[in-house]
Amino acid sequence: MVQESFTPPETVVKFEKLMVTSLGLGILNVVIVLPMAIQHGASVSSIGLRPTIRFAILLCLVLLASRKQKNFPRWTLLALFVLNSLVAIPLIFSMRMHDFVNLYRLYFLQTGISMAGTMIEILALYFVFAPLSQPWFHRNDTAPPSP
Repeated sequence: MVQESFTPPETVVKFEKLMVTSLGLGILNVVIVLPMAIQHGASVSSIGLRPTIRFAILLCLVLLASRKQKNFPRWTLLALFVLNSLVAIPLIFSMRMHDFVNLYRLYFLQTGISMAGTMIEILALYFVFAPLSQPWFHRNDTAPPSP
């Protein structure tokens, strides 16, 4: 007997679209920074390799959660977001306000893209943990869900 394919709830679809958008903004940020980094002596491989690996890993986690109904990737994504925030927030608050404003003026496009990506990621994580998403991750593997 062939098992029917199940359509994910709308919240899971929104999660996937928002996370892919956030990841795309991250890649866009790397592309914008790349020429400036090369001017300062960085190699393309050192600047591009790490974000590419990060993008691939995060995309795999998103697809495992949204398409394969795996529960652990969404918790991993949440943990990675929290860890990233725990590192970023003290760095931001350790800067003097004058330095922060000057840095923002210099890199306003990158800062804006990063902030947009972060807000989109928060919204995506909200959707993947929303009550309507829960049955998608806690379904019975042996029987199709009831209509």
